[in-house]
Amino acid sequence: MGIENTEKTESKKKRLSLGDIKAARASLCKLMRQYHNKEIDHATFRNEIYSFNSLLAYDKQIIESDLGKRIELLENLIKGEGGTVVDGRDLDSPYAQNLKKQLANEQRINADLNNEILKIKRELAGIRTETTDLECVGAA
Repeated sequence: MGIENTEKTESKKKRLSLGDIKAARASLCKLMRQYHNKEIDHATFRNEIYSFNSLLAYDKQIIESDLGKRIELLENLIKGEGGTVVDGRDLDSPYAQNLKKQLANEQRINADLNNEILKIKRELAGIRTETTDLECVGAA
């Protein structure tokens, strides 16, 4: 049985992580350190920085487009043109059920108050009629 060489003589190419902003920033810092330490040449550094710049410009465009849409939506909601969409699942939530009960209770109280106001208006109209009748009798 021979002894096999398990050590790899080739070095793997290291990736520059671009998955999120923090990773992209770390990769960019790594490139800058490599260039400063003369581990990569000027042309490679310039090309990598250009690639980063292109990627970031594209990401910026997407973010600005999304922000523009969100601002437009908020402006429409403020103006009352939002067309609020309510999901059916939201209507069945305990919070929504509690709001429905509160609304029903408030509507009941409102109806009772309106009935009371109408009753008082009728009583006032009756009192005015009686006062007018007494004045007519007294004047005769």
